[in-house]
Amino acid sequence: MSTQIYLGKSGRAFGPYTQDEFDSMKSSGKLRDFSWTWNAKAKEWLPLDPAPPPLSIDASSGEPAKSAKPVLRHDSILPLEAICHDRRSAISGQLRLASERGCELISHHSLSAPPFTEGSSILVNLLDPKSGRSMDTRARVDGIQQKAGSWHYKLSWTANCPELVMENISG
Repeated sequence: MSTQIYLGKSGRAFGPYTQDEFDSMKSSGKLRDFSWTWNAKAKEWLPLDPAPPPLSIDASSGEPAKSAKPVLRHDSILPLEAICHDRRSAISGQLRLASERGCELISHHSLSAPPFTEGSSILVNLLDPKSGRSMDTRARVDGIQQKAGSWHYKLSWTANCPELVMENISG
């Protein structure tokens, strides 16, 4: 009998999944929708994304002490401009909630419907207006919402986090 894998999120269990289904969810990014996996051998839930290492706080400043691992600032708008396209449609916007896995793109385009759909593969051109540096990266659209007249696109990087993003979220 093959290994059955269970996943958890917000106090609920989902599954069972086969190893092939689990691997497919991992490669497609769907695994990010879950927080826990059940380890049948250990008979316990284990986190899918481990906690960051403990921080030591500098008593004089109240800020995290400089460490080997950067403290990521992903809760604010980054000073990066972005143009996203799928070879048919294009939008511009700013990155917010950036992390090593993806970001939220806020676009103020006036379209009544978003030009991309969930699951779309897009090319993202990033520009740092301060340095003039730019780079291209690929992302997948994981979610779309309209809030206060802006379109919010949840994007996940299809490769490593772009260098320009890492530079802006690292301490």
